[in-house]
Amino acid sequence: MNTRAGDYRGKLAALGAPPGEVDDAKHLFDPNALTLGFARRFATYKRPNLLLHDQQRLLRLLSNSQRPVQLIIAGKAHPATRRGRP
Repeated sequence: MNTRAGDYRGKLAALGAPPGEVDDAKHLFDPNALTLGFARRFATYKRPNLLLHDQQRLLRLLSNSQRPVQLIIAGKAHPATRRGRP
């Protein structure tokens, strides 16, 4: 098992997640894929909209089985800002 995935599962269990969710967590991330992530604050200065600038290119990148890519987008806008919020 990937150590990072094991750490994540341990944290889920410690937070009281149901056993099924903890077990499902081992399938969340591919340790052999390039991982691109936005975490903590989802801010406009990080320019997340560039991912969608060329949608066909993004689709090619995400669907290439020879070079797997996974995106992790988490977090929320700063409470004092309106930009970057849904």
